Amino acid sequence: MTELMLAARDLKMYFPTYKGVLFRKQDSLIQAVNGVTLDLFKGETLGLVGESGCGKTTLGRTLIRLYSPTDGHIELCGQDITRLDGAALRKHRSNIQMIFQDPYASLDPRMTVFDIIAEPIRACEKVLARKELEKTVADLMETVGLSSRYIRKYPHEFSGGQRQRIAIARAVAIRPKVILCDEPVSALDVSIQAQILNLLKDLQKEFHLSYLFIAHDISVVRYISDRIAVMYLGKIVELANTEDLFGSPQHPYTKALLSAVPLADPRKERVREQILLHGDLPSPAHPPSGCPFHTRCPWKMDVCTRVVPPNFKAGEGHHAACHLLDEKLMTKQ
Repeated sequence: MTELMLAARDLKMYFPTYKGVLFRKQDSLIQAVNGVTLDLFKGETLGLVGESGCGKTTLGRTLIRLYSPTDGHIELCGQDITRLDGAALRKHRSNIQMIFQDPYASLDPRMTVFDIIAEPIRACEKVLARKELEKTVADLMETVGLSSRYIRKYPHEFSGGQRQRIAIARAVAIRPKVILCDEPVSALDVSIQAQILNLLKDLQKEFHLSYLFIAHDISVVRYISDRIAVMYLGKIVELANTEDLFGSPQHPYTKALLSAVPLADPRKERVREQILLHGDLPSPAHPPSGCPFHTRCPWKMDVCTRVVPPNFKAGEGHHAACHLLDEKLMTKQ
């Protein structure tokens, strides 16, 4: 995994809030994404986890340029797409697609399955004869596990899992290189979740795809991801290979997330340490000074309230933004 497919450098996405009715005045900035740097390589799945409200979905939509970033840079397949718009941006959209969370809301109820899957092909100005286009759509349906005899049906005639398969077929229709998966299984039954995850794995091998897989269920992310980034209050607080993250978590927030995952062995479940976080996620409009996690951290120090921690190296490809990893600081304690 050496070819870089998608990169973010100090990416920021702020949303202004206003007060007043007649004379609207800017009140504050919601810092939804606040200085994120990450890389996605060819053929890998990078998981992105964190609790609701931490900025995962906003980061995904900014990377795909549904939002124009406030600051920072986005590179897609070696091209800077940060400030592109119009035709220039549409040209690069064929390289990146998105699978949305809710299969009941992401499909137009007035369009048939054929029109839904064919839409991105037409949008990318790939001119195909009608019969050729129908065959392409039918093949895509078979690829994602749907019978092509349903090609004239509408979304309301399908179950949630089948709708998500349609959404996946739409995403791979133009053979993108990167797909952003925004909690694609969270609205589905557990049995269906496994089928969709296995389908995504199969498609990744067949089409050589790279995934940014966004989810709040860390067990699902563990199953599908090669590396995992942990996000808190708009920042990446830890990044590591999947096994390293689960085997040796370094950031207190990561440890708390992992301690909340149920274990299949009841004996291990009874004896393991539970890390309970007190308080709520701070407002992204008024983030705390210093480390963003210090208001809930069981091991906070005085420096945590004043200084934003840099990314400390905890191993090969393993980084965490926590002062507890500062050997110089801990030697003085």
